[in-house]
Amino acid sequence: MKIKLFVIFGFISLLMTGTLFAQTDIPRKAFTPSFLTIAEYRSYERNINDSKLTISQFSSPTAIKLPLGQNLAIDIASSFVMSSAGNSQLIGITDVKARAVTMLFKDTIMLNAGINVPNGKSDLDIEETAVSMLLSDKALGFKYNRLGEGLDINFGGGFAQAFGGFTFGAGAGYIIKGEYIYAKDSEIKY
Repeated sequence: MKIKLFVIFGFISLLMTGTLFAQTDIPRKAFTPSFLTIAEYRSYERNINDSKLTISQFSSPTAIKLPLGQNLAIDIASSFVMSSAGNSQLIGITDVKARAVTMLFKDTIMLNAGINVPNGKSDLDIEETAVSMLLSDKALGFKYNRLGEGLDINFGGGFAQAFGGFTFGAGAGYIIKGEYIYAKDSEIKY
């Protein structure tokens, strides 16, 4: 069943994907609604205790940008993720991230506010926790090592101004982190 789901979802993602490369950005300023989905597969073999372990991840991030005016837009993003390490798997959908972005004073000031809606899986069993830990090695470059992180709210702003051949910019942001339980049968909250 899981292999069929992988093949079906992978095929649909490939049909919907206009570009197939790992790093794709949604344009900062959009004047028409846009929909973007990509597919990425990454796999590594590691030697652990004198045996080879294959760690792999298929992800299909999807993003929608809805302009609400010339200087205001809403972004909504999530991803389907299928990860494995040996015979253990971590499969699901990530939290949905939504944000509103506005550009002011001829694009010199940007303000944003966002929310992380906690619909991704966060209470992992022992096998899923092991997969998550292996995926968290930053040197391997996996995009997702967790699926769910709880309700987060964030605010931010930035300023940029050109002076001759130089541009000066500064920005700041703040995140109000929500609680979530990382592993099943654990009382530890993050």
